Amino acid sequence: MRTATGPLEWDVVNFRFGPCSDDESSEMPDDDYRATPTQSCAELSDIQGRYKRDCNIAFTCVVKDEAKAELDAVSRT
Repeated sequence: MRTATGPLEWDVVNFRFGPCSDDESSEMPDDDYRATPTQSCAELSDIQGRYKRDCNIAFTCVVKDEAKAELDAVSRT
């Protein structure tokens, strides 16, 4: 997402229903292991939604510095 040049790269994953779905996270044996990925998925989904308009058309897709900073912060957790 950080280097997206078009809508397909920005929306490449659905962070609510894809690999971050409740079904997938329930496979983790312990709540302690589940908490961080679940929180990160929710944050990534929120970022994806907030900045979607900036990358709605491939010709004008620009990932803002604010979005990059937020993505970086999630990836550090």
